[in-house]
Amino acid sequence: MAPIDADRVMWVVKRSEVLASEVRSSSADELRSASRALASERADRGVSPEFTARTLAVGRDALSRGGRTDVSRHAVLAAAVMAEGGTIAEVRASGDVAAATGLAAYWFGLADHGVHLVTADDWSSRAQHVSFAPLAGLLGGEAGLLLAETDAAQRRRAYTAPVTVGSYSQFATDYLRDSLRDSAGELTQRGLGVAVVADACAVLIDAASLVSYLSGSPRESPSRRAEAAAALLRRGEDYTVVPSLPGITFGSRAAGQLWPQAAGPADLAAALDTAQEVEVLLLQREGLADGDRRSVRADITTQGLLRDYRVLVGVSDGRPGCADAVARIYGLEYQAATSRPRWNWQRKAVPAPVDLAFERIVDEQRAVFHHDRQQVRDGFDGRLALGSLPSTAVEAWSARGANEISRGLYDLVGGDEYRTADPEVTKLALRHALDRRSAALGDEHMRKLLRHVSLAVLDDQWAAHLGRVRFVQRHGRALKESLGPLAPILNELFVWSQQLTVEHILGYALHAKS
Repeated sequence: MAPIDADRVMWVVKRSEVLASEVRSSSADELRSASRALASERADRGVSPEFTARTLAVGRDALSRGGRTDVSRHAVLAAAVMAEGGTIAEVRASGDVAAATGLAAYWFGLADHGVHLVTADDWSSRAQHVSFAPLAGLLGGEAGLLLAETDAAQRRRAYTAPVTVGSYSQFATDYLRDSLRDSAGELTQRGLGVAVVADACAVLIDAASLVSYLSGSPRESPSRRAEAAAALLRRGEDYTVVPSLPGITFGSRAAGQLWPQAAGPADLAAALDTAQEVEVLLLQREGLADGDRRSVRADITTQGLLRDYRVLVGVSDGRPGCADAVARIYGLEYQAATSRPRWNWQRKAVPAPVDLAFERIVDEQRAVFHHDRQQVRDGFDGRLALGSLPSTAVEAWSARGANEISRGLYDLVGGDEYRTADPEVTKLALRHALDRRSAALGDEHMRKLLRHVSLAVLDDQWAAHLGRVRFVQRHGRALKESLGPLAPILNELFVWSQQLTVEHILGYALHAKS
């Protein structure tokens, strides 16, 4: 990101103060008219320092008239930094945070692209929503508000507002829900355009590695293999209880029993699935989990969500260490206050750096999954899928050896006559099987079935992969001791999951009841 032009920002602030005297004499109707004119100007001609100065003058006057927010020059300066520089701006006092955040959200909201005003929790969301009310009026209505108790219909309405206020966890769970919807018409959010973060240190840094997730269905009963393995493990010898998590950590002896030392991704995935079942059984044995333990369908960390926004800006009240952490995690410039912030010394400095290398791998894999799923959801071409699936499956099997080609074809089509290791013969056999299925169902019905099973299998395989990934994260030390570096393991498991996805889609397309 280019350095902030300090002279340009200061010109904007001084110019806004000159314009403020003109705005101050305006009636409420004239103020709303001025805001509509600003929105039209932004749509027609874009932004300029003069535009930003007039926007801040109008917004500052609206907040002052609302009587809920004291607007200092430092708050205006911070808003100008966010508007002109697109970065994190520091203010002198915590009381300036609400005004600066509101002014920046108003500036971005004039473009009507769906601005997310991100807070630390529901209490902060309520307070920010109240303080933003005068500016929401200039944008033509109320700001949207997301709380834990907000239902689906209310959420959909909240996202139609130019500015929507909510905590990072509310935006994250809605993002995850949208990522699993089956049609674009069901989406709630309007994408991840602009995020204006109030109390940036608390949200961007303190909550960076916190995980928001969607629960899935209850886990199936553990396999006999898992029950047998759990019966052999002893507390203290094979695993240690960590009540604060709550959780357990496996020792080296348990690691040797639960996952193979040298195995391909298929065997390792199966071993990790069993190990997860063993983990649940041990947690239940120790009284740290009940019988209704659910799987996780999707998850994302706060930093993973916020780094996906097209524009990310925020306001900081100057906690020590925040600037370095913002630059390290998000690659954003941090504009310090023009004078020393009046820190609240009851608040600690930002926590020690957290190693996010593991999460970055998960973020990359999640992006691939979301891209593939969106392609199926919004641009599915049944004819193209019918033609490409056999080739994709055979390429995946070929990478694992000739025996896999024979095994894959036999599992999908059946019959000893299909036990061939020839890739071209295998592709032809799969195409003929799909053609027969399509003829039996009808072309249109077949395409609808294929789209439906593609979405379902993608979701199931991602949830299964995510379960393995989080298990690897929880027990990384034991896994690393027996298997080596974790990054190659994660990548091998992801590639295996993608290959299995194609195979399962073919299997359901050929055999699922219509």
